Amino acid sequence: MTGGEVRHAVRGFITGELMKASEHLQIGDRDDLITGGVIDSMGIMHLIGFLESTFAIRVRESEILPENFSSVEAIASFVARHH
Repeated sequence: MTGGEVRHAVRGFITGELMKASEHLQIGDRDDLITGGVIDSMGIMHLIGFLESTFAIRVRESEILPENFSSVEAIASFVARHH
């Protein structure tokens, strides 16, 4: 899967599963999802489940850091490092 495909899949999961219907705004690759209030700690846990099942990766507890999940771009880079 290319980086663009990973970003598309991650963005789709976030907008479809983690954002309220009224919040379905466009999110850019570099938009800060955490400080922007798009994703919280529970959302990160749901996102991790999605990443593990979709991309066949294993996220270690030590990797659950804001810098790995702060934006679509950061998440795609994180996935790429696991392949």
